[in-house]
Amino acid sequence: MGLLLRFLGLDGLPRSTRLSLAVAYGSSVAMVMGVSLLYPVLPAMVDQLQVEEAEVALVIIVFTAPAIILAPLFGFLSDFYGRRRLLISSLFIFGGAGAAVGLAPSFEWVLTFRLLQGVAWSALSPLTIVLIGDLLEDRREISGQGLKVIIDRVAIISLPVLGGLLALISWRFPFFIYLLFVPLAILAIPWMPETCRAERPQRRLYFGGIVKAMSQPRLLSAFSAGFFRFFLDYGFFTFFPLYLSASHGVSPFESGLLLSFFGVGAILSASQVGRLVQWVDRGRLLVGAFLVDAICLLIWPSLDSFLLWAITLLAYGLANGIISPIQKNLLTQSAPMQLRGGVVSVDRMFQQIGKSSAPATLALVFFLGGFSPVFWTLGILSVASVLFATAFLALGLKRRP
Repeated sequence: MGLLLRFLGLDGLPRSTRLSLAVAYGSSVAMVMGVSLLYPVLPAMVDQLQVEEAEVALVIIVFTAPAIILAPLFGFLSDFYGRRRLLISSLFIFGGAGAAVGLAPSFEWVLTFRLLQGVAWSALSPLTIVLIGDLLEDRREISGQGLKVIIDRVAIISLPVLGGLLALISWRFPFFIYLLFVPLAILAIPWMPETCRAERPQRRLYFGGIVKAMSQPRLLSAFSAGFFRFFLDYGFFTFFPLYLSASHGVSPFESGLLLSFFGVGAILSASQVGRLVQWVDRGRLLVGAFLVDAICLLIWPSLDSFLLWAITLLAYGLANGIISPIQKNLLTQSAPMQLRGGVVSVDRMFQQIGKSSAPATLALVFFLGGFSPVFWTLGILSVASVLFATAFLALGLKRRP
């Protein structure tokens, strides 16, 4: 573990900080596990619960839907009442409700417990990023957000395999894995301090501060980067396997293997982004990463071999591993600690809009013109994200005294 922290530029942290970060990263795994663990479990639920495919999709929908409204609310509450109690209670509910799904006597109870688990997930959503920003500063915070990206990518790759293996026994078994977050909640009691110690702000001053903070160019850059990153990712990863299958006869297994190149690229760049910002301004890194995204998306329809697809996805992953931690760093370091939960929750709203609008928008583009215009549209939007980031960052430089 010490070698990994040294490799990431996080060596020398006090033991108390390392323990607090362990809780934050464990909570980040909960964010990924809420959905990724269950993708291969859904077919088993269809067979064993005797429900329709359209019905079993509700297992995902009732879990993610509450975050659209509740994530901003919980972000504000974390600024008013502190992070610690919200984190601990959310981990208890997330783990307990998730495990209760495995004991549910009917599909209606499955949805009820998943809805409750989704409420807890909505609270954990802004907290995981905010806590890393509270516990670390400046370059170390970028490295810390980079480690979060690495942990999330490893979880995304490994959790579906675990869920699929357990589902071979019963659809119920994967849900019992969520019980692991109950001991994490217990460990958080001594390990996680209250990181937001400021006096409770007045509501009018607080929300006025949120609005004022959101007008900062660096935060505007962070919001636009978050929106475009998730729009590009959700759009690309929705259509690239369909494109490869329809145009080149690529199997689902080969598509999954190609996705691993994206994961490897993101892990590699995220592990070193803290060191990169010592040599290159983080704004320029953000702009450069989006340019790489644009090139990858624009050339994608012209590629016709597994090797070229793999190289392109590796490059796309390398760019993604730079964008994600820098975007989170811009969020947390551009807002005062007492406003951080609210600012991050606003960013979650922009991200959710990007996630939700990408498949529908690109489905219309596909209907009108086929696969190539889909990737060209994504490439053009990536160029647009470069223009937005450049404009906001340049505006920030002009405003400096």
